[in-house]
Amino acid sequence: MEELARGQPSPGLYRDYLQRQLRVHLALEAPVRDCMPAAWSRLHLHKSDWLRSDLLAINADVDARPLPALAVPSQAAALGVLYVLEGSTLGLQLVRRQLAPSHPAACEAGRFIRGHGEHTGRHWKAFIAMLDDVPLQHWDEALAAAGATFSTFQDVFSEPADARTERDTETC
Repeated sequence: MEELARGQPSPGLYRDYLQRQLRVHLALEAPVRDCMPAAWSRLHLHKSDWLRSDLLAINADVDARPLPALAVPSQAAALGVLYVLEGSTLGLQLVRRQLAPSHPAACEAGRFIRGHGEHTGRHWKAFIAMLDDVPLQHWDEALAAAGATFSTFQDVFSEPADARTERDTETC
């Protein structure tokens, strides 16, 4: 994550980052989708598609080792998960600005990093408005789900990196 934030992740590191993100998003999107309004889900719960697109752009494997799906029993829990996912999308806008223009993450393999582009901030504000509407008695569910989501990311990103050979650096 540090190399990505510095703006010059190696091709192998970027591939590994995308593959790990894909594993997490595949485990989270479906259970969250079941608890959220369909219109909202169509706009926000397709980051695994973005990740697959980016991996295909760098000729990387899009098969993700499955993770157990996180239990998301309510909309409050779904919003807790989404707090982490949407916050990450917002934070990636800072990372995107650090990338060299020729890095694949800044062009053909940067769909995930772009998030909602110029609308990312607006999407974040709309999400926060939804979160603000969670009744106080359901905040424990939202907080527990956010904590479990952070733990899932920590577990996946703490695993040793694959020993696959790095590809040559490509430019746009």
